[in-house]
Amino acid sequence: MTKLRDDLDGVVYIDGAAYKAGDEVPRGAVVAASLTAPEPQSAPPKRGRPRREG
Repeated sequence: MTKLRDDLDGVVYIDGAAYKAGDEVPRGAVVAASLTAPEPQSAPPKRGRPRREG
């Protein structure tokens, strides 16, 4: 789910409700991309064979 930026000063009003920094944006709400935190990227897959133990 999309969250508001952690460094946001003030509040954002969505459908009459106030949301502050770090709050989750309700599903279906439309907000500017500059107000949202970047989505965490998944770690890249590891390459190569696993190490042998022993």
